[in-house]
Amino acid sequence: MDEDERIWWGKNGNAIPQIKRFLSEVKSGRVPQTFWPYKEVGHTQEAKKEILEILDFVDSASVFSTPKPTRLIERILRIATDPDDIVLDFFAGSGTTAHAVLNLNKEDGGNRRFILVSNAEATGDQPEKNLCRDVCAERVRRESGGSFADIAARKMKRSRRLAGISPTFEPPPYRHTVCQRA
Repeated sequence: MDEDERIWWGKNGNAIPQIKRFLSEVKSGRVPQTFWPYKEVGHTQEAKKEILEILDFVDSASVFSTPKPTRLIERILRIATDPDDIVLDFFAGSGTTAHAVLNLNKEDGGNRRFILVSNAEATGDQPEKNLCRDVCAERVRRESGGSFADIAARKMKRSRRLAGISPTFEPPPYRHTVCQRA
């Protein structure tokens, strides 16, 4: 493919290689592209640096592998929400959505609230692992200065069986964090 000049190496020839696609080769007649450049909405490395500034990780390798940039979620929220909406993030991960909601409320005086749903991601090998408590909720605590409703729920035994986890293993409860501005 490189010999056929079907790989794009960037303007200076040292970028991450990308496959060239031509309109004649695409069924719908349009080459997929992003219309939000990373200069405007950020990228994964920026998101990792942001988390490192907020939380006490040793290095960027210890942070989520693909966190979303707060600027990206802020842009989505500007388009998709009104100032008094409630935002639901069912895969809260590192808490980027909550951070973006808080930033947007500061910016426009809105009163958006959010509901974050996450799980501890504990395993038989790492029974104390609790990403919700240690990453997501801690990030929201540090960024919000607000009040919390932190609700715990246990996994169902059937789901443990389906996941191949020993029935004697008791993971920490799922953590559901609801935050509001104080």
